[in-house]
Amino acid sequence: ILAGALEGSTITAGGAVTIAALDDATISSDVVAASASIAAGDIAVSLAIAVALADNTIDNTTQALIDDATVIAGGPLSLTADATAEIDVTGVAAALSIAAGSGQLAIGASVTVALVENTVDGDVQALIALAAFSRTP
Repeated sequence: ILAGALEGSTITAGGAVTIAALDDATISSDVVAASASIAAGDIAVSLAIAVALADNTIDNTTQALIDDATVIAGGPLSLTADATAEIDVTGVAAALSIAAGSGQLAIGASVTVALVENTVDGDVQALIALAAFSRTP
């Protein structure tokens, strides 16, 4: 996200000048995994495995800049940069295993794993560089 006056540009305003950059990034994700197994017999072995994974990343640059530019204003100058990030994840994993044996062996096992990794990173800058500002009456 970039807002600003750049590279030799000129802004002329009869009142206040406001330059604002806002990044309001949002990720919403639902991750669901399910498995079931049933075994029956003289020797019954049942295994169920369920895995739910979510890997979410927000890595943005938000800049409000006056760089190599001129601003002529009849009021105050406001330069702001703001970033908010929200990650909303629902991860569900379910496994069911049933083993029924008429003989000597019945084994049932289930494994459930839910793993969520969220990363929020980035740069936020409000910068005036190589610029001229004058306020007119």
